[in-house]
Amino acid sequence: MKKLEILLILLFLSSCDKSDNIENKSEVKKTEWISLPEDSIGYYEYLPNSPFETIERCWSIDNKFDCLYVMSTSYEDGSKMNSIRRYIKKKYNEDRPPVISDGYSCEIYIKKEKNGDRFTHVKEGIGKYINGHIKTVKYNESLFEYGQPIISRNEVLKFMKDNEIYSKNRYVNCITINSMIENEGIASILTTSLPYGIMTGLDDVWLYKMGEKPLEEE
Repeated sequence: MKKLEILLILLFLSSCDKSDNIENKSEVKKTEWISLPEDSIGYYEYLPNSPFETIERCWSIDNKFDCLYVMSTSYEDGSKMNSIRRYIKKKYNEDRPPVISDGYSCEIYIKKEKNGDRFTHVKEGIGKYINGHIKTVKYNESLFEYGQPIISRNEVLKFMKDNEIYSKNRYVNCITINSMIENEGIASILTTSLPYGIMTGLDDVWLYKMGEKPLEEE
């Protein structure tokens, strides 16, 4: 059922694509925003003959939009980089926050070795404005296959609160989203495969110790 849902969305996105009227086929192909499950809206964007794919999906929450943005970069050796961000917008179609900004960020590099082995290298950071400049005040790198820890949602929320980081860029459940992209494809982000609670980490019990109550977001 999930594969059929992804296929139908991709077919719909293709029908929405206005790039056939573009004379220069090297220009970015961008679909219109389309309505998605859970009162959300999103689009898929790519550049022909390019290694880049991007997707954005925004959930309507309390008169604002809680948005997920993924840029996936594929390399000739089969490796891939997934940059995963979550942020708050007043309007779904307003500009995204700058790439270099405060708050939480996550980048995952899937390295493919010559023997076929794949390793997931996770890079996480929390930035803060200090004297008008962005400084990384918490940083973590881990090799997920070796069981090295990632920063949990609770840790991110507590750290940002304790350090008075009031950013549009919020914690995002990047490990689960990355696994979804690798197993089902990037278009799965636009389907029921990704509920809002999984995106934010609230419904992912794997992130928490047994019996620990998740911290509430502001």
